[in-house]
Amino acid sequence: SHVINTFCKKIEDAGYHPLVYANDYWLANKIDLSLLEYDVWVARYGVPHVFENAVMWQATNTGAIEGISGHVDIDFQLFE
Repeated sequence: SHVINTFCKKIEDAGYHPLVYANDYWLANKIDLSLLEYDVWVARYGVPHVFENAVMWQATNTGAIEGISGHVDIDFQLFE
């Protein structure tokens, strides 16, 4: 989590709003959430995510949008 926070701080210092992008498995097993200082964008396809505090959810990477050829990500902003 220290590396994540350091990277996100650099992004924030450049004037952007960083988000930590990960799937439920990584959030539950690989990242120490008690040290995480930034908002989370969770990826979980086909079913809702189980991570409780996500600000965004990537629901699929095989979505379809009229006028765009090929697959697109479909994401939902959960909080402002």
